[in-house]
Amino acid sequence: IKIDAFHYVQLGTASRGLQPVPDEEVIELYGGTQHIPLYQMSGFYGKGPSIKQFMDIFSLPEMALLSCVVDYFLGHSLEFDQAHFYKDVTDAIPDVHVKGMRHMVGPDWRQLFDVVIVQADKPSFFTDRRKPFRKLDEKGSLQWDRITRLEKGKIYRQGNLFDFLRLTELRGPRVLYFGDHLYSDLADLLLRHGWRTGAIIPELEREIRIINTEQYMHWLTWQQALRGLLERMQTYQDAESRQVLAARMKERQELRCVTKAMFSAQFGSIFRTFHNPTYFLRCLVHFPDLYMASLSCLLNYRVDFTLYPRPTPLQHEAAFWMDQLCTSCMKMPFLGDMAHIR
Repeated sequence: IKIDAFHYVQLGTASRGLQPVPDEEVIELYGGTQHIPLYQMSGFYGKGPSIKQFMDIFSLPEMALLSCVVDYFLGHSLEFDQAHFYKDVTDAIPDVHVKGMRHMVGPDWRQLFDVVIVQADKPSFFTDRRKPFRKLDEKGSLQWDRITRLEKGKIYRQGNLFDFLRLTELRGPRVLYFGDHLYSDLADLLLRHGWRTGAIIPELEREIRIINTEQYMHWLTWQQALRGLLERMQTYQDAESRQVLAARMKERQELRCVTKAMFSAQFGSIFRTFHNPTYFLRCLVHFPDLYMASLSCLLNYRVDFTLYPRPTPLQHEAAFWMDQLCTSCMKMPFLGDMAHIR
């Protein structure tokens, strides 16, 4: 299921295995409100008592594997324990990490990193001081020598952030730490240690490419125009106005479904559920200082370049800011065509 920032399920995004779940069943499942109670999602690290949030690039094959296996069980009328099934699948995933690195980078992948740490057990790596670093030899056997420095090309097991800072002499506010998981990678570093953090969101590249297309901008502008028309038409109570209002509401809903399908026919954009931000975006704007599709995006900037966040207008504030108007940052080619609607 896809959930917005206020814990509401977006209809049309729920599936059981590989089969879509009817909207009526979703509404009935959540008491007729589509709302998931806070206690089911209250886990700080994205995992509540009955719901697990998927939010990094590793989630894609994990979700596909979970969906395919569930679909197989349902298709063959096989009963299974959901909790044990989930644990079996997730426990198998770490086995492919080393093989994946060798396949993508080669046998010398360790030379690409100053420090290599395995089984760090994030996010407790950032908060638990008790686990020391241990070195692994070439056969993967654990060595028990005391670690006094972290050497390039060596592999270290477990450890903790406090020993890492002591051994590397790094200081939090002077570090920009990147990760692709908002909870396991970024949350504790920001909230507990004051590090600067950056999130890597690979899907961002495709989403930006879509929203910059003329077709998407045209549909988005017309949606905004329809919203204004609907607000104004509600003041008229005659039969003809009500008929027009119903037609425009239907058109708006159809247009929302079309723009959603531009990103994904099943789930739409990972950042938006129609007009509301997604639960993922809610976390994204809270933890990292900046986010981007790839680290290579920084190649466009000097090391002394200062990034200034753009202010986001609140609901009671003007929709456009002066810096956007003066620098032509906000390019809406169809605003002129819509001017007569105001």
